[in-house]
Amino acid sequence: MSEFNISLDMPLQSISKGSISFRDAISRIVEYIQEEPDKEYDIAVGTDSMTYTTTQFVLAITVHRLHNGGIFFYKRLYHDKIASLHYKLREETSISVDAAEILVDELFNRGIDLTEKDSNIHFHIHLDIGKNGPTKELIQELSGWMTALGYDFEIKPDSYAASHIADRYSK
Repeated sequence: MSEFNISLDMPLQSISKGSISFRDAISRIVEYIQEEPDKEYDIAVGTDSMTYTTTQFVLAITVHRLHNGGIFFYKRLYHDKIASLHYKLREETSISVDAAEILVDELFNRGIDLTEKDSNIHFHIHLDIGKNGPTKELIQELSGWMTALGYDFEIKPDSYAASHIADRYSK
């Protein structure tokens, strides 16, 4: 569990809707999928961070309608400065897991099962780690954590929710 209170009432940012609650973002995700229910979707949750005088985390929740656009939501979260890369990446992952648990449960309650493997809707947690650079030391630990929780996951270069979208809004 992260140090942040990730909840349905937490405000998220949307490029098209402005500030909306996590609950309303989930409603928008359901509407978006229902607009074209036979299309294939990738839903991802990822977090990136940037440290200045404080550490800023950015959670991104993305819905990609394959070959046909997508929508995303993000949230900036602030923490006292974190110097440890290991601690920072564990917190990024914890934020993503907390948001994923809410998203999976709420979508299931609304008729969308993200755990169904033969579905046209695929769900992943995107980790901001990769085989190159200092984060490679954490691949086994964080991927083992995702596997233990039963989540599919991606690492760089395929973890676009964390390494591109959240990264963009963390600067």
